[in-house]
Amino acid sequence: MIKKIFLITALMITLLTATAFAEKTDWSDKNYNFGEIKTVLIDEVEFNEDVDSDVMEKVLQEDFLKNATHTKEIKIVESGSADVYVKAKVTEWSSSYYIRPAYTTWEKKERRRERKRSDGKKETEIYYVEVPVEHPAQRIDTSTIKMRFDVCDSSTDEVIFSREEIRTKDSANGHRGMFGRITKSFFDDLGKKVKKSK
Repeated sequence: MIKKIFLITALMITLLTATAFAEKTDWSDKNYNFGEIKTVLIDEVEFNEDVDSDVMEKVLQEDFLKNATHTKEIKIVESGSADVYVKAKVTEWSSSYYIRPAYTTWEKKERRRERKRSDGKKETEIYYVEVPVEHPAQRIDTSTIKMRFDVCDSSTDEVIFSREEIRTKDSANGHRGMFGRITKSFFDDLGKKVKKSK
């Protein structure tokens, strides 16, 4: 019984203390042969007005290039000609908060007591009890970022693959980390798409 209560308590704490959301939507031209893509041209990421730090923009540009070149399935170039090119834009970069309501969890606590044995000697007995622990209401800061990627054929300028992805995290400063995960996921998936089509 104690073990069951402990597991339920641990699950409640996890749900109440860690919140993240991610969703992505893809579209691709079913008539395009992605297997023919060997080189991909990337340019600077376009940022909306919510990213109001030029220093942060420079840091994110470096992260973007690093994550783009991470995949081994395609060759990334920053200038010259390529089979396709990628347009990337941050369309949302926002911060907010919500109030996590107060809640109660039950925790196992160790207790000790003296007892007399049958031979008259005393010994310390250890036992455990479940006690309520009150957690007050708390303000939780959140970070949200949304990005759009368009892959275009260099010879026609037609869009052949698009992705929109949004992520939210319980953190006041979670934007850069989510930016990194979004861009790495995009280029990894593009590389897999090329490999699968060969």
